[in-house]
Amino acid sequence: MEREIRQRIVRGQLPSAADILERQREIIKHRVIKTLEQDAFADYHPIVADLSLDYDPVDIAAAALKLFQEGFKEVAELETQSLSASSGAESGMVRLFVNAGRDSNIRPEDIVRTFAGEADIPGSSIGLIKIYSNFSFVEVPEDVAERVVSAMHGNRIKGIKVNVEVAKGR
Repeated sequence: MEREIRQRIVRGQLPSAADILERQREIIKHRVIKTLEQDAFADYHPIVADLSLDYDPVDIAAAALKLFQEGFKEVAELETQSLSASSGAESGMVRLFVNAGRDSNIRPEDIVRTFAGEADIPGSSIGLIKIYSNFSFVEVPEDVAERVVSAMHGNRIKGIKVNVEVAKGR
């Protein structure tokens, strides 16, 4: 490869989790400073003024940054709850769709091992697993469904990159 690009490739040090977190904080701080310098946030002054009657302005700013970085989680929770009722799962469970199946040599034990390990849930809590040729359905308890979906984002089962999401209604 070095011959093709005619340049020496130097092995570098991977950043630690703390380094990545610090870099993300720097980026957020830079974006906030840029927004402050543009002075294009007057529409939000009434909201902050109203909130500052009951909350500390520093807490308001921190909450706004959290929303900016992570999004609004309650909306996702409501969507999960409404989809769980219509996804065909038994009561108290949420049916998840996995875009890998029998053709990818995926077995139930592979799914249980990966879900339990990545989402840190007991394998015994995972319910019914149906594996079809190109996809699978897995039932998990409602209280851990969001954790499983987020833990499996961009993850792999038996080396195959999978997408896990709440199954659509029947």
